[in-house]
Amino acid sequence: MAYDPNDPKDVELVEGMIADATKRLQDKNSELIGEIRDLRKGKGDPEKMEKLERQLDENQKALDDANRALSKAQGDVKKLSERAEGSEKRVNTLLTDTALAKAMVENKIAPHFHDAVQAMFGPKATVKVDNGVENVLIGDKSVSDALKEFAGSDVGKHYVAAGNNGGGGSQGGGADRGANTMTREAFGALPPNEQMAFSKSGGTLTES
Repeated sequence: MAYDPNDPKDVELVEGMIADATKRLQDKNSELIGEIRDLRKGKGDPEKMEKLERQLDENQKALDDANRALSKAQGDVKKLSERAEGSEKRVNTLLTDTALAKAMVENKIAPHFHDAVQAMFGPKATVKVDNGVENVLIGDKSVSDALKEFAGSDVGKHYVAAGNNGGGGSQGGGADRGANTMTREAFGALPPNEQMAFSKSGGTLTES
């Protein structure tokens, strides 16, 4: 089968073969250098030393070629690894965005708050694979459960579409205003990134 530089298994196999060859050449170099050193001390035949020096020169050239090939193979492995990591990140981002969009609809988050809620929960989401199935989690909860908990909280209820927040009090115009408002107390309880997301979404603050 032909070598495929885009197949991680092929690249890693070749990298291992080159590394083994490089090690053998390095060992041979050390052996030749040791023999030449002994000959130069007058312990051997000058003709043999000349032969060994030629052999050392040839061996060094082969070692240089092997080192270049090894560097290229290692570079190919790194590129493939980076490519795979990039693809995984893109897939995870798509899975997260899709799960959040579905959960926001399920939990009646007002459309004009979707970007804000996405900014709050997107960075917290992780993708876990269980028996080949990819699940998007926020902490140890599913995205749907996390958004349900958020929508029912004192802070989250302000993000729920008017008429769907289940709260008491006046309906009609008052509920419409509440869909994009939040009390200063509730706003102050938010972490900085969620305060920013609320502000960017066009939210306004009320005294109570």
